Amino acid sequence: TQEGILSLFSKDIWCDVSDRYPGHPQSIDAILKIDEDTVLTGSSDGLVRAVQLLPNSLLGVLGGHDGFPVEALGWSAGRKMVGSVSHDEYIRLW
Repeated sequence: TQEGILSLFSKDIWCDVSDRYPGHPQSIDAILKIDEDTVLTGSSDGLVRAVQLLPNSLLGVLGGHDGFPVEALGWSAGRKMVGSVSHDEYIRLW
């Protein structure tokens, strides 16, 4: 959300949020699924974070774009690296 809250929905129940995970200081602009329990988030504060879902916990910060908002996250071919794109005009590979 724009408030930095990661909202979780239950399968086939889209009318209401089933769980909320606060913890990002600014808006979440990109999400990338790692596995069934883990996602990466890209935020307006320029950081890429690893977040575990249910139980909710921040696993750590993967890296950042020096304060520029992260606009997109994606896998490389073969899922060996993750790329992030930001307003700093760089594609960073992790």
